[in-house]
Amino acid sequence: MAASHSSLPWMALALLALLAVLPTPSQSSVPLQPNFKQQKFLGIWFTVGLASNSTWFLEKKEKMSMCKSVVVQPEDNTLNMTITYFRKTQCHTWSLLLERDGPPGRYRHTSLRWSGTREVSVVETDYEQYALLFTQSSGGESRDFLMATLYSMCSVGGSQTG
Repeated sequence: MAASHSSLPWMALALLALLAVLPTPSQSSVPLQPNFKQQKFLGIWFTVGLASNSTWFLEKKEKMSMCKSVVVQPEDNTLNMTITYFRKTQCHTWSLLLERDGPPGRYRHTSLRWSGTREVSVVETDYEQYALLFTQSSGGESRDFLMATLYSMCSVGGSQTG
């Protein structure tokens, strides 16, 4: 079930609360969803909120639109997140292979595009309406990169993929 309009203000407040407590790049302990269930996290998610300290984000945020992210599990300890977004007159797609890195809900993505590794943490989710993820760089050119993303779930016929 997609998030209702009445729950969106609550989710926006959750994103703002996370931003208030963003760790510095030297901190590595980001809170995780207790008892994270990777299988329940699979499905179609839409970006409804995004905040970052990235110069690129600050320059482009006015032109950004909602992204669709499809999360599947190719192997037990990985997630594949395929992100589709609209820019100018075309749809663009890119995929991230998220490898489990530590406790359930913590993943690592290495990218040549960003010249480094990013840690992606599932901070909170109810698996049906919202998910709050936090991403930070741990090396490369954008070492100080931090991002909080709020997703809304889209399920078909009331059930999730997986």
